[in-house]
Amino acid sequence: MKTALTLLTILLFSFADATGQTIPNAGFENWTTDIWQNDNPDNWDHSNLDIQPAKIFVSPGYQSNWALGAISFGGGMFAFAKCKFPVISHPASLNAFVKTEFSNIDSVNIEIFIYHNGLAVDSGKWINTNLSPIATWTPISISITQSTSSVDSVEIRINGGVQQGTILYVDELSYSLTNGINENNPNGNLSIFPNPFSKQTTLQSNNLFSNATLTIGNCFGHTVKQIKSISGQTITIQRDNLPSGLYFIRLTQDNKIITTNKLIITD
Repeated sequence: MKTALTLLTILLFSFADATGQTIPNAGFENWTTDIWQNDNPDNWDHSNLDIQPAKIFVSPGYQSNWALGAISFGGGMFAFAKCKFPVISHPASLNAFVKTEFSNIDSVNIEIFIYHNGLAVDSGKWINTNLSPIATWTPISISITQSTSSVDSVEIRINGGVQQGTILYVDELSYSLTNGINENNPNGNLSIFPNPFSKQTTLQSNNLFSNATLTIGNCFGHTVKQIKSISGQTITIQRDNLPSGLYFIRLTQDNKIITTNKLIITD
């Protein structure tokens, strides 16, 4: 039924890793309706069955059209969606936008597993409970353990709760890499404070810039701000009219990428 024009390619809007690797249906814009009238996210395995008291469903999205919802109708059953796909670089963190609703004591979670030769070698997990429900779309970042650099695939699992009325909403999945340009380039020694920020933030480097350019992109890969002719060691970024959310920056000089990083803007 509901299909989007394109899949999101959210991996540091093509800045962090020249090899490029994306999460299938990362923005949950593509859905197919089954014979039981369940809406199922394309490219994801899921728990939707005709009589199961927990469902994955399509929901209004954070910035795009649609997001994924996981709801329980009780009975001790939880809805899940999972996706496993090949990669060639080890992720450092998994990023997403989430909301939650609870009507009783319960919890929901998002997990990521890193595989090599069929074995899970690294992982990360985010948990939210009824003690701190998230009423509005909020960015999260899940740190991933770094036991090994060897990786050939990644699995993401979205798990709802078991109590009636528990809902987990997820949108705009992306991840940051450990082997991005900022780690391999000695000029990438850059600090950002504050981050998250609401009005402005400052980038500070140990190295001098000369006629550098800072480009800021959103989760859809679109450039939303650019600062040119930067010199010195400090760059101030004003929020201006940018909406809250996750952004990615690229700093270039002499047609070379100095560093990449991510920003979070909050209200």
